[in-house]
Amino acid sequence: MNRSLTQTARENSVQGDGTEPEVFGTAVAGVLEAAIGAVGARFGNVQIFDARSGGLEIVVQHGFPNEFLELFARVTPAGPSTSACARAFRAGRRVVVSDVAADPEFAPYLAMARQCGFRAVQSTPVVLDGRVVGMLSTHFAEVTELAPESGAVLDRYAAALARLMEVHGRVGG
Repeated sequence: MNRSLTQTARENSVQGDGTEPEVFGTAVAGVLEAAIGAVGARFGNVQIFDARSGGLEIVVQHGFPNEFLELFARVTPAGPSTSACARAFRAGRRVVVSDVAADPEFAPYLAMARQCGFRAVQSTPVVLDGRVVGMLSTHFAEVTELAPESGAVLDRYAAALARLMEVHGRVGG
């Protein structure tokens, strides 16, 4: 079963009473939706780094089945994970896997990629005050070489997410 952006935003907030967590989730979902559309992706997610757990945690997603969400519920970048988001976190820069089937580091996740129907992924760090505080990832149905213009657009969306996280006190964990 696929969960929508708004479902996930609501599940990660309070029960629809217009309080700050709901506003944050809705705003983040809007940025994700715009990023997916801007680069022609099929799926995507936003993760926030929780310093207490040492993990990137999905706060909003679009298009993924529950199995994906369970596998990537918490990605620990300091660990052995070779997912695109963990690699981007460690490097502090975008990681593009233009063909998941051809990337040996992505091999542990290839079955999930096939199940979900994506062939490429990019993960762009959300950076605030020089440190990675989250991740913006988009997933493509076809093998995809990310154009420089698309990278620039994703950087702007990642910057918008950083501002949202700062304003809503979602940095640090």
